[in-house]
Amino acid sequence: MLRVGLIGTGRAGKNHVAAYQKLEDAQLHMVADVSTEAAQQVAAQYGAQAAASPEDLLRSPDIDVVDICVPNFLHREYVTGAAEAGKHVICEKPIALTVEDGQAMIDACREAGVRFFVAHSTKFRPQYQRIKALLDSGVLGLPLAAKTWRGGRFFAGADKWIKDVAQSGSIIVEATVHDFEILRWYFGDVDRVFAIRRTAEDPAYVEYAVTTLYFKNGVVATVEGNWVYQERFYSTLELCGTRGIVSFDTRNNMPLRLSNASVAPDGVSITRRFESPNKFDSFVVELGHFISCIRTGETPIVTPEDACRVLEIGLAALKSAQTGQIISL
Repeated sequence: MLRVGLIGTGRAGKNHVAAYQKLEDAQLHMVADVSTEAAQQVAAQYGAQAAASPEDLLRSPDIDVVDICVPNFLHREYVTGAAEAGKHVICEKPIALTVEDGQAMIDACREAGVRFFVAHSTKFRPQYQRIKALLDSGVLGLPLAAKTWRGGRFFAGADKWIKDVAQSGSIIVEATVHDFEILRWYFGDVDRVFAIRRTAEDPAYVEYAVTTLYFKNGVVATVEGNWVYQERFYSTLELCGTRGIVSFDTRNNMPLRLSNASVAPDGVSITRRFESPNKFDSFVVELGHFISCIRTGETPIVTPEDACRVLEIGLAALKSAQTGQIISL
């Protein structure tokens, strides 16, 4: 049984804490936060110990794995600290806010001989995995284009760090990085990007960004993200190939819809639906996979190097939004 110490009890941290309750090979042993009161509340709720500080958690001899769910700009500090303490590390996405920091984190963990995992949870969701299988099987033909959408009401931390581009990387690096990661998985390397980003504080904070990705294989994808939509958060994806289109919308219990002309002898389009489980918890699957990798030595399906390449796309998109220029990778 691997003993986990979790740092950061915000939205992501609470998702991870709940997931550990469903894992057999890992136990949430200790919780820390810059707010001692917040750490005590979460620890009491889940039967864990509350550390006096994140630094005390890192020093604890009772911890095997450190799960880091702090704001993006603090990732390097805590990941390298955990590595120096000889702990395996799980870190929420994005890996960092610069590629240099991401590589330094990878190097620190390698030199310390500990495993390092970056929590890009989207790749563990069944609808994205099914689309990947359909794409690889050739059912969709040659991929041509894709578009994604994700958004919801703005959810800032207590200190509103997500509003600060220097601390979050903007909605582009904080949120639509999920879509960059999936699209890179589907289509390979990105050649260039162009992005537009808008923000406003009237009456509440909103943020909107749309990024166009031009892949080296010729696929073009549009990625839209916003903190404008005032109902529950949702995401969509549509992928168009020469033989059909597959799509899903999480507002509809995440069913996949496949419209593929080639499956009918007369060429008439046939629409099929593939239901994804309503209560599927990608955090449980993701963290369980990482724990298994520690125990078996296997390579994770999301490597830290993958996370750095995805960050590179996000930073190029942010630079494009700031300069109005197309950015080549």
